[in-house]
Amino acid sequence: MFRDLIESMDGACNETSQHIVVMGSLDLGGSSLMGYFPTPVSYDTLVKVFGEPTFLSDGSKTRAEWNGKIDSLPFSIYDWKKAGSVETVTDWNIGGKSVDVVDMLTTYINDNK
Repeated sequence: MFRDLIESMDGACNETSQHIVVMGSLDLGGSSLMGYFPTPVSYDTLVKVFGEPTFLSDGSKTRAEWNGKIDSLPFSIYDWKKAGSVETVTDWNIGGKSVDVVDMLTTYINDNK
């Protein structure tokens, strides 16, 4: 039986569902928009599942971003040019190098919210 393991770059581990997620700053060169979550996902849900954002800024394009790997595939979840407070965003962009990360992250969030 597979068990999920979420592991931060500082080595902290917690067991969860069926994927291995490693969070932290990483090289996302060559990545691009892969899609969006099929249903709204709140900022609070992302913080609960992945921890605080990898990057926070008051920039005009991206204000909150989570970077990591899911089953060794790099991903980024971010708010590209969204209006209003970042805490009210529910339609997040998903970046990566494989479209598979969209379904994998959707399942992971649904299993862990």
